Amino acid sequence: MEPVYTLDQAKPAIYSPRVVRVFSVLFSGLAGGILAFHSLRDAGQPAAARQALWASIGYTALTVLLVNLISTKTGG
Repeated sequence: MEPVYTLDQAKPAIYSPRVVRVFSVLFSGLAGGILAFHSLRDAGQPAAARQALWASIGYTALTVLLVNLISTKTGG
């Protein structure tokens, strides 16, 4: 049963849509790189595994940098 709210009560914030988007962008790339690393390593391709991992780390770092630059420029 859903709680009843009166007009003067605000519903509690469970999450921030912005935070969800930022975490999704950051950790999707990193999680994909880690999964690719393990798969390639298990398939006997250690060089490709390291390359996939470093690419995902680079993607994550670049994303953090761009998010910080954009938020600094826009004042957000």
